[in-house]
Amino acid sequence: MMNKIPPNSIGFLQWAIYDTAAKALLSSGEKTLQISDIKIKVVEDLFDKQINLDGRFTFSLTDAADILETPDSDGFGLSGRHADYESFAWEWFEVDNFGHANKLQESGELCFDTKHTPNGREIHRMEFLTDVSIRISRMDVSVSTEPAWRMNIVKGSVICWPTLFEGELQCF
Repeated sequence: MMNKIPPNSIGFLQWAIYDTAAKALLSSGEKTLQISDIKIKVVEDLFDKQINLDGRFTFSLTDAADILETPDSDGFGLSGRHADYESFAWEWFEVDNFGHANKLQESGELCFDTKHTPNGREIHRMEFLTDVSIRISRMDVSVSTEPAWRMNIVKGSVICWPTLFEGELQCF
């Protein structure tokens, strides 16, 4: 079930972000994504592909070229950050079937495809088959079992992730 991407875009993303302690909605929105909405940071052999949601929170895919070369590959990570605080989130998705992954902890399901790029095989397209919660913890306070925020990526969101080639973002 792959939703259509709006014309002249690379996807559509809908989200809601909650403060878990206050049980309050902090931010929600939706946007038709353009390639200019994606920032890619290279960290060693990983590509951190970030989308700024509301000026405070970012959502990202951490991808390594050739990480999903075979159907039985381990998986990949999705994360979120709060710009005003030292924060961390890492939600691991295990590939259970070619083109399908489940969130390791809690529920969440998505489908994806990969493409060969000049960097190797990368995740190209991703569609959220269910709502997916990204748990974001503050790193500047004592350890808590509860995250400070929950970023909910809404079912039906779809992203065609670009690649970084010769210093430029490109869609293949």
